[in-house]
Amino acid sequence: MWSVLLAKPYNLGEIVGLGGILNLPSGADPRLSFNLAISFLIGFLTVIAGLFFLFQMFLGALSWLNAGGNETNVTNARNRIFQSLLGLIIVVAAYAVVGLVGNLLGLNIFNPIGEIIAP
Repeated sequence: MWSVLLAKPYNLGEIVGLGGILNLPSGADPRLSFNLAISFLIGFLTVIAGLFFLFQMFLGALSWLNAGGNETNVTNARNRIFQSLLGLIIVVAAYAVVGLVGNLLGLNIFNPIGEIIAP
């Protein structure tokens, strides 16, 4: 009876590094590992920046709701919302600049796996 309720062990296989993101097949260009690392870092930081934007927008909206008509509190809340939008615009612009510089240098920064899979 207890054997039905207990979980059975399951072999998930080998788990390596960052989900295998920096493990290259043999014969691959060694510069590709740098490209993979940069791509992972840019993607991770972009997600963190997006979450921080949502958090700041939420705090700005909550501050505005709790201002109670006080002009100083409303101005502070409005500034927080404006600054979070400005930060998001800067992150999107930086993302575009990184993509442009990567294309000018011949690096496929946003899809480095395509260089491994492409014939």
